[in-house]
Amino acid sequence: MRALTVVNALSATVSPAEEAALRSNPAVSEVVPDSAIKVQTGLTLPTATLTSTAKSAPSSVARPTGTCAADGGVQLNPEAIEAISADSDVPGAKTARSLGFTGQSTTVSVTTQNPGQAGDLSASLAFSSPQAGRSSIPMTLRTEIATHNGSGSFSADIQGGNGRGYVPAQSEFYVVNVPKGQPALDVQLALGSSETDPYYAYLVAPNGENPARASNQTLGGSGTSQTVASSSGAELHTLDPEAGQWTIIVTFTNPVTGDALDSTLHGHVSFAPIAATGVPRGGVLTRGKPVTVSVTVHNGS
Repeated sequence: MRALTVVNALSATVSPAEEAALRSNPAVSEVVPDSAIKVQTGLTLPTATLTSTAKSAPSSVARPTGTCAADGGVQLNPEAIEAISADSDVPGAKTARSLGFTGQSTTVSVTTQNPGQAGDLSASLAFSSPQAGRSSIPMTLRTEIATHNGSGSFSADIQGGNGRGYVPAQSEFYVVNVPKGQPALDVQLALGSSETDPYYAYLVAPNGENPARASNQTLGGSGTSQTVASSSGAELHTLDPEAGQWTIIVTFTNPVTGDALDSTLHGHVSFAPIAATGVPRGGVLTRGKPVTVSVTVHNGS
C-alpha cells in the first residue's frame, strides 16, 4: 500500500472481494483500477541527457520545439481562453475577440449633480456589458458646508435605526474647508423639538487626527450611582485649526426614543473662538499669592 500526495488517495493491490468491500464503503469516494496508457505510435518523446561528473549533476531534459514561449514571453492557455469566452475556434461563437473587445483599458468621465444640501449621499454608477451583464461602481456624492463671513449651517433628517441597543443607528458625514489662519473651529449640534436621542460627534482634522469629540449624553456620579443626563445638543471645538478639509461625523446609537418617525439635526460651524468675560488678560501675578477667578460657562447648544 502506498499513499499518494497529489490527490487524497491510496494505491494498493487487493483481491476482488476486498475491492467490492471498498466500493460499498461510504467513506470511500471512488475505486479506480490501474490501467495502461498507450503511447501514440511515432510520437517522439523528449530524451534525458545525463552528465556524469565528480559531483552529482542535475539531469537536462531536451525541450520539444514550440512547447514553451521564448524567454520572457507568456504562453496562453487555450482551455482558459475558451473558458472565459476570450476566444474560440468554433465559428460564430460570441467571444471577446469576435465582439471587438481587445482588453485595453480606457478612461470614462462621469458628470453628476451633488446633493442640494451639505452632506454625503450614497449612489452607484450602473453599467452593463454583453459578457458580464449589469454591474455597478459605488459612489459617494459630497456637498461641502458652505461658509460665509466665517460661519455656515447644515442639517439632516434623522430616522433612527432598528432598535437594537448600543449599535449605530444612523451616521452622517459632513466636510468643511477651513481657510488658513483661522483662530478656531467650533461646531454646535442640536436636535429639533428638544429630542434627546443619543448621539456622538467627532471632529477629524485633514491629517486624520481627532482633536475633539462630544456627546449629548453626560455621565454623572460614580460607581453604582452613575447616572446619564441627556440633552439635545453637543459642541465640538478646537483652537488654531489646520487649514484644509475637516470632517464632522455624527453617529446616532440605539435605542432611540421612538416617540417620533424622524427628527431634524441642526448644525452650525464657526471660525470664531469662544469669548469669555471676566477672565484676567495681561498683567503680572505676584509669585506665591493665589488669585481666585470666577468663570461662568454658558451652554450654547
